[in-house]
Amino acid sequence: MLPGALIVGAICGVLGGLFIIVNSNLGILRKKYITSNTAKLVECVLFSVATTTSFYFFPKLLNDCRDATGVLSSTNHELVVEYDCPPGQYSPMATMFMNTEGSAIRSIISGF
Repeated sequence: MLPGALIVGAICGVLGGLFIIVNSNLGILRKKYITSNTAKLVECVLFSVATTTSFYFFPKLLNDCRDATGVLSSTNHELVVEYDCPPGQYSPMATMFMNTEGSAIRSIISGF
């Protein structure tokens, strides 16, 4: 158990450091090239459209429908999202992306 926690900690530490480096460099580029209010608005709209589009289509690309009989009988059945699956099935990826943050964490802890 401890070696697994150490490996996960090391990976998360490296990814966190990489995120900080990339974010710092992007901040410098944004200050240099995106100076007008119009450019800032366009960047915000493009980022919003890209994020929304990816959150909508990513579960469609995986299309991983699972049987929901055990899940629907539990107390957390409101957490699952059918999305593009036939009745009686749910999409785990859509459940992660299309729920609130708290519901997504509860679904991870619940195991579906």
